[in-house]
Amino acid sequence: MKGRATRVVSSLVAGVLLSIGAVNSAQAQSGEEIRFGMYAGVVYSLVGAGSMQLAAVNDAFFTDSVRNFNNPEDLSDGQGLGPKFGAILEYTSGHTLGASLKLGADVYVAEMEDEPNNANFTTSVNYFTIEPGLRLEFVDDLALTVGPTLGVLITAKYDYDPGSDNSEAAAGIEGRRIEGMNETVFGVFGDVTYDIQIRGDDEDGDSPIYLSPFLGFNWITDQRGAENVDSSTDEIDDVWSTIGIRLGLQLKFGELL
Repeated sequence: MKGRATRVVSSLVAGVLLSIGAVNSAQAQSGEEIRFGMYAGVVYSLVGAGSMQLAAVNDAFFTDSVRNFNNPEDLSDGQGLGPKFGAILEYTSGHTLGASLKLGADVYVAEMEDEPNNANFTTSVNYFTIEPGLRLEFVDDLALTVGPTLGVLITAKYDYDPGSDNSEAAAGIEGRRIEGMNETVFGVFGDVTYDIQIRGDDEDGDSPIYLSPFLGFNWITDQRGAENVDSSTDEIDDVWSTIGIRLGLQLKFGELL
């Protein structure tokens, strides 16, 4: 698995570098710039989990309804808010085409319900993400970046709040590992970014600095092994998939070429 992930990462990075080279050759004119920096923000997660269990059926804390694997209300879809942050590298050509590479950490949090018992699960699935992208600047300073997402699992845990179920078998749980999560996941992303130059231009010779708000989305699928899922609901949006709506700020330092 690690070897496969390494090959995929190498291919993605090579693709970005080749894209930058192609753009550079085709559009080698004034206005080219390399930008590097960091970003931070939040991601609102919409998680599709279908009908599945978070642990073995004989765990003492599970209520009767949660022990029933075929009950579609065992673990329903959920949503929540988590942080995202990382580093960014961009190439801008001074024209439409450019490229970017983001390396970061995304935390996908979701509140899920065991409805018959008024109980709650809170899941937190954390990835190291690699996102090479094609940057399209159709309007000055306003860019759309699209590309693939590769996520490498860091941690996957959940808390369980028994709610109104006060039986001895329904004790609360904190920080238990979610078994069966896939070590690597794939998806797609799209971000819209507006670059606000806060220092530097061609005349004074200072290196440009940009503060760039962004708004976007990503979709990752197949986050958990199908053996953990009720076979009647193992659609692509139910085998633990996540749509993330994300927003935040980038701080970037430029170097004119």
